[in-house]
Order: sequence, then C-alpha cells, then structure tokens
Amino acid sequence: MSPEVTVRIREAVSLAGKALEGSLPESPKHQTRNPYAHIWRCIKTKMGKSYKDCADSDEKEIIEYIEYLVNNPF
Repeated sequence: MSPEVTVRIREAVSLAGKALEGSLPESPKHQTRNPYAHIWRCIKTKMGKSYKDCADSDEKEIIEYIEYLVNNPF
C-alpha cells in the first residue's frame, strides 16, 4: 500500500476510534474496550491481512468498512 493511502486510512481509523470511545459493548475478555484496536482487528479480519498488505485499490472498501463500524458498533 502506498504511503498516501496508508495515511488516509490511519486518519480514518483515528476519527472512527474517537467516535467509538465509550460506545463499544462490554466484553468479559477486556476490562475496558480500545476502539482503535477494535477497528484495526476488524479490518484485518475482513481483509484477511494487515491493511498495509492490501492494494491501493482496496482503500475505498476499507474506508467504507470503517464508516460501517462507526455506525454499527458491536
């Protein structure tokens, strides 16, 4: 993934993490939920690899998925 796309994805995750602070449901595995880690893990699960290993053409799909996670916290 190019550095420009990487920066845009990181910015989107940063904004999404701020939006999700305090809104993730409790988990017996975690005392407190880290919304930033949640987003990164969801991206990795959906894409099957780290966002850095994705192609630039996957940027739109990743950004849309981040928006979905903000609108549908689980």
